[in-house]
Order: sequence, then structure tokens, then C-alpha cells
Amino acid sequence: MNNEKIKVALFQYEAVLGDKEENANRIIEAVKKFKADIYVFPELYLTGYNIMNRIIYLAENIQKPSKTFSELLETLKESNKTIIFGFPERDYRGIYYNSALIVSHDTISVYRKSHLPNFGPFRELLYFTPGELYQGVVTVNNLRLGVQICYDIFFPETAKYYALQGVDVLVTISASPITSRKLFETLIAARAIENGFYHLYVNYPGTAEDLLFWGGSRVVGPRGDIISRAKYFEEDVVNAELNLKVLDIYRMFRMTYRDTLISH
Repeated sequence: MNNEKIKVALFQYEAVLGDKEENANRIIEAVKKFKADIYVFPELYLTGYNIMNRIIYLAENIQKPSKTFSELLETLKESNKTIIFGFPERDYRGIYYNSALIVSHDTISVYRKSHLPNFGPFRELLYFTPGELYQGVVTVNNLRLGVQICYDIFFPETAKYYALQGVDVLVTISASPITSRKLFETLIAARAIENGFYHLYVNYPGTAEDLLFWGGSRVVGPRGDIISRAKYFEEDVVNAELNLKVLDIYRMFRMTYRDTLISH
């Protein structure tokens, strides 16, 4: 991805709850079917969002992966692409995280969700431990990506930190229900405008038990403009081409990076 233009594909797919093999197969099929540099799937896509107590036997340890997870990782590494998807992680101490896996060529990185909602229909603190802040910066060839998960979007300091680390593309994977749609649609654009980068947002469509997900996955430019958007409430795929030179032009006239440094 040394080019000035990169192709992205966002997969607004419903996960089959608890079926890691089926969801892993859909990831592999998508990477084979669509031509892109970066592929992104929703939060906890490997298992589906509402796994609750099933996390005990569905979570994956990167060092000791299950057969399904191991085969998925090897296949994705061989693709020589960058693939991002959510999964429940268990570390060597038996602590659970709501994580994003970033497979880039032969490199595997993990971002652990920093802000866990514990209100309304969400009870993530019952099952997950918050990850460390500001751990989601990944370099893919010469491109800097920042990764966050769903509720993290409400905390602008995360995106600002990423911008100060030279991130050109922010990736947010999500499981946002219809009740939060207006808020998310506002914040997706705001984070891009504040920091002068592209924002890739990937959400679930459809229903999962008592939650209705609104979909609406999208690619947003640094001016908050929607470059490409998925349908609402149903499965869809978003394809877009990002022109990195646009970022230089935007930042020349909207110097939030410089002015953040001056004010601090």
C-alpha cells in the first residue's frame, strides 16, 4: 500500500451467533471474492455480539488458538492483505477482552476495546475487561491505521491521540443498535473532521435477540462527507477508494494537528 490510493471493503454482515466456523468461512470468502487492500468486519464478528456467558468457550487465545481460528489466521496471512474483525479474546491469565484482530500480510496485531458500555441493553463489564488506552495504531506498509471499537467513538481523545501519531485512516468496528443511530452518525463525521483523516465505520445489520442493529456502515472523508454508505438494516458491502493526497490538501487549510500542539 505504498500508493497514494488504497481500496477498502467494508462488510456489513450478520454473524451467526456462536458459530465461529461459519463466520470465519464468510471472512475468507469475502477476502477471496472482493478486491481491496483493507477488509473490515463488525465488532465481535467471529462469534456474534450477544454471546454473554458463552464467552467462556468461544473466546480465543492468540498464542493457543482453536483449530478454526488457527486456520483462519493462516489463510488471511497468506492473502497478503489487511483484514480487521472483532473477536472475543482470552489472554494467558484467563482475562477476557472485546478485541479487534488486525491481520496484515504476515503480521498479527490486537486492539482491546478501551471503553466498555454498561448501561441500557449493554453489560460488557460483566464479561470483558477494558483494554489499555491508545493501543490501536498499526502501520501497514507506509499507511498508519488507528483502530477502535464502537463505544470508543464517544471519547474524542482516542481519535485525537491517533491523529497525533500520524494516522491517516481511523477504523471503527461496531455493534450499534437503532437507539444510538443518530449519535453515531454525528460522531462518525465529527471524528474525521476534527482530525483530518478518513474514517471507516462498520456496523451490524439486522437483529440479534433483543437488539436491532441499524447497519449504515460508511466511508467518511476528512470534511465529514460520506464517500460511500451501506444500506440500513440489511447486509451490504461498501467499496471505496481512498485518495491519501486529499488529506494533505485538507490539513493545509484546516490545521487541527498544528493547533492541537500549540494549545498544549
